[in-house]
Amino acid sequence: MNILPSFKILALSFIDYLIKNRLPLLFIILLFKISVNSTNGIWVDDFWEHASDIRAFMNSPFSPGHPQFLTTDPHVFLNPYTFIVALFGLAVGLDQITSLALFSIINYSLFFAGLYLFISTIDNKNKNGICFYTVLLILLLHGDNPWQFSGFYNSEIFLSVMPLPSTFVMGLSFIGFYLNFLRLKQSRNVLLYPLLAITTFSILSHPLTTIFLFTGFLAQALADKRISSLISFTFLFFLTFLLSSFWPFFSIVNLMFSGGNTYHALNINLYSNILDNIWPSLIFIPFIFNILFEKQYRVILFSLFILIGIYLYGYFFQRYAYGRSISFILIIVNIFIAILIIKKELKLKNFNRNIYLFTQLIFIILLVIFNASWLKESTQRALTIANSIRIGRPIFNEITFSEYTFLKRYTGQHDLIIADLNSSWIIPAFSGKVIATMLPAPLVKDVISRTNDMVSFFDLNTSAETRCRIINVYKPKFLFLINPPETNFESLFDQFGPNGGGHLIFKNTKFTLLEINKNYSCK
Repeated sequence: MNILPSFKILALSFIDYLIKNRLPLLFIILLFKISVNSTNGIWVDDFWEHASDIRAFMNSPFSPGHPQFLTTDPHVFLNPYTFIVALFGLAVGLDQITSLALFSIINYSLFFAGLYLFISTIDNKNKNGICFYTVLLILLLHGDNPWQFSGFYNSEIFLSVMPLPSTFVMGLSFIGFYLNFLRLKQSRNVLLYPLLAITTFSILSHPLTTIFLFTGFLAQALADKRISSLISFTFLFFLTFLLSSFWPFFSIVNLMFSGGNTYHALNINLYSNILDNIWPSLIFIPFIFNILFEKQYRVILFSLFILIGIYLYGYFFQRYAYGRSISFILIIVNIFIAILIIKKELKLKNFNRNIYLFTQLIFIILLVIFNASWLKESTQRALTIANSIRIGRPIFNEITFSEYTFLKRYTGQHDLIIADLNSSWIIPAFSGKVIATMLPAPLVKDVISRTNDMVSFFDLNTSAETRCRIINVYKPKFLFLINPPETNFESLFDQFGPNGGGHLIFKNTKFTLLEINKNYSCK
């Protein structure tokens, strides 16, 4: 009996099954990766500032105070997103770091589901394939040195930005586009209420991503070609600002029109080395040009033009934070490329189904090979988690922050700790307050003098008298030092340690904590 025909039929059927289910399979694989990563304890950058806000909300949900500084000034990350993460942590009995880490799973699911719903408004028939390729392109189609900002989702930073409010708001934006599509198509103005909730939550939680949200709404209104649609968009836009102005923990008006100016300098590199970062997408521009102007894609075409205009506005008027719109531009370009790929697939399938299935098999094999290393790592980590659950061992690692956890034992919620700018960014996520951090605090009135004082305090050439002046201004209780080989350790330890009347509170392999006796050290 010749089994080759049967084997061929079985193999082709299996490939066909993989193609039909490639979107849910991709969702599950990435969900697996993100879920495992949430337990690794490898967190950096903005994660710590958000964690400090969540800690502040957990300690006092309705009067958190500034999460980093001993000041009555507001803080822009005390937003609805960190508030709900804090409530989640309190409800299930988790700390701020674990709660924020687990929200990476929620944010990813929201992002994926929202993208799927949005694409269904563009091409409902081919939504599975377009969504599948869009996600892959977002992850893989980046240049030599992709931008490392929240709101960008290339494979290098995909895992680290998942817990951040930008991802949550991006997911909400896609869902908002879907609801607004239904509202315009079916004249269901009652949907303005959930849309208003989405826009208000979004602008308070991550204003820069809300640019994408309002751009999409405006593009949908323009594509609808009705004056009433533009009027309802205008109404929604201004009512969002009105409602968000009632948020008690910071002023959105102040942030948008003055306080947020400090962020522009941080985003200037979004206008440098542009070709290095977007050249893979540019390669496809000639091939997608023919489909850009098809009627059914009018909404994303209008969004593309508006976002390009916002990006150029940021450059010519030196409002560099608007450069974040380049991320949204690339997402839309990736959607167009995904549409192109699906169109080519359908042509090949109609021409020769066997060749189509064979090329898909090769593509799947290449994807597996490309991702083999992290699939192996994730599987090994999952087995470790399973074993930890079996023997009753904690499943959440503390790889990047275990040396900081001692702060919870030796310092209180409102104890002021003087530390270098880098450490000060992380310390408030665990306990205590600091004087300044490495990033701007746009609504803190004396943030410049705070930052300058901390730079001066930890400078090797600063005199003991100058350090004492800074100590007398801020009156910190503790001094946080990085152990040698940091060169300024010895002089600081000598002035404020036991020889200077201070007390050695704690020392591990990386850090030293001293209790300051300023009356002795600064006679």
